[in-house]
Amino acid sequence: MGEALGRCRPCRFPCRPPRYPVDNLEKLESADLENALREGSVAIAEVAALSHEKSVIDAALAAAGAGTAKAWGDTSDPVSDVDAAILAVIKAAKYGSLMGVGVLFGATAWVTFKNASKVRGRFIVGAGSAGGLAVPTEKSASSLFVGNPDVRSSYMVYDTAPQGVAEDIRFLLDSTVLVFARRDSPTRRDPSFMKTFRLMGQYMVPSSYIRDDGRVEVAKFDWSEDVRVTNSAAVVRLNVTAG
Repeated sequence: MGEALGRCRPCRFPCRPPRYPVDNLEKLESADLENALREGSVAIAEVAALSHEKSVIDAALAAAGAGTAKAWGDTSDPVSDVDAAILAVIKAAKYGSLMGVGVLFGATAWVTFKNASKVRGRFIVGAGSAGGLAVPTEKSASSLFVGNPDVRSSYMVYDTAPQGVAEDIRFLLDSTVLVFARRDSPTRRDPSFMKTFRLMGQYMVPSSYIRDDGRVEVAKFDWSEDVRVTNSAAVVRLNVTAG
């Protein structure tokens, strides 16, 4: 997963214009209108980030298919499973050492991984008699895998219940691990698994307008975003259980 700047067909930019209304009364009561608009820009940026993460994960899971079940219990070796997936992805990308690899853990999958008996003892700090077990982190986990991939965890949550009934909050990625080809600086044509295409220099363009009733100024932001699966073969999905 990465970002490439440029125009992507058939989508047209810009898209998704979010808005943040500021009432004139609030303007009069506020010592600084800019603060209200700045607050709006922060709120919109946060919503945009959450929306983008869900769009990317939804597309990634659809492209990865059903995946392979892995039980990471006392006798299994999760590191070996992820190493095998990394090598498979590198082969599928057919880009050699130019292509990096990302490993994305769902929240539950990460907990299962770091607590597995054959993983805990590998997080060591120091050397010799001064060495000791370290707290497992995504950054330190990178050194466990072949090629030192970029390791991250997703804690994105969503409500599966319909509106008006008790909420049912779940992790979007949960017990899934995605291993995929990615470049830190992607181009429009490299064989990364996924990319987000944006207009160069126009990711989020701010402006404002007055509503028809003249009572509210609306801060709006036009941003460009086109999430695409560009190489569906360059991903491996592992469905993890602790058994």
